[in-house]
Amino acid sequence: MRIAGWFFLCLTLLGAQEEDVNADESEKVPKRSVRLLAVGNAPPFRQEIRDGIRYELPPPPGSLPPRKLKLVRQSKDGESEEEPTELGEMRLQLGRLTSPMKLREGEGRLELRDDKGELWAQLACPETGNFLVLLWTDPKVGNWSKPRMKIVPDGQEAGKVTFLNVSQMPVAIVMGPERRALKPLQHWKTVLGPEKPVSFQLGVAVAGGGIEREVALSLEQSENESTLVVMSDSDGMR
Repeated sequence: MRIAGWFFLCLTLLGAQEEDVNADESEKVPKRSVRLLAVGNAPPFRQEIRDGIRYELPPPPGSLPPRKLKLVRQSKDGESEEEPTELGEMRLQLGRLTSPMKLREGEGRLELRDDKGELWAQLACPETGNFLVLLWTDPKVGNWSKPRMKIVPDGQEAGKVTFLNVSQMPVAIVMGPERRALKPLQHWKTVLGPEKPVSFQLGVAVAGGGIEREVALSLEQSENESTLVVMSDSDGMR
């Protein structure tokens, strides 16, 4: 299979933005949330036999993203402040969404720090709205030490599905009469509809506008959900 590493997740729409009341000024401060999603392949299982007993070997350094992350917000003037959150530290696992972390509205820079407090990644913070940070390995680096990132809105349009290509090659999508070819980092958003499975096919866009089809799948969501389909490279195909 030429394309591998498909990640499908259903992003349930979050509730209305919460508000905190400042006891001194009685001001309502709107909050929104950020979630993280690392996409990619887990390292292969490895083991060795010592004295007739099998022992699992730890994954090679850099083959997995950090398991624990702290989110730090840098204000526009460069002054660092740690964002208060009700959820504590963020736990990152391949192919799984983190719990949402609350932060105030406004621009700034977000830093992701590992459990040693060292900077792992940083990104510009959108001014408003809930958002999702996608992370994946840079093929030029070959490990998770310097991930690539893309920010997408988190569950803002019920009934929609977004296809996002973060692989190195153009990916073709066939859904009913619709045929789309997405270049790397391009996306396509369309209506999926509630409570009825919708079939589609993914493949490689080839010369002359053709499609080399790879896999047929289906999606289903409820009326208050949106779906994000992320297409990434398999580690073995780089």
